[in-house]
Amino acid sequence: HVGNLDPQVTEDILWELFTQVAHVQSVYIPRDKITTAHSGYGFVELANETTPSRSSTTAASVAG
Repeated sequence: HVGNLDPQVTEDILWELFTQVAHVQSVYIPRDKITTAHSGYGFVELANETTPSRSSTTAASVAG
């Protein structure tokens, strides 16, 4: 779970950031069906959990 995302953060941005610290399996940011805006959170699924501290640091860098 990645929270407090800036409104301009996209799935592509999260993918690029997290691939720097781990193998990313999927990225999903839920969006409103009408406005397409997200609510400031998303999900990044990593292939393994060997780098949780680096992943947390990366998540903090995209917070708004």
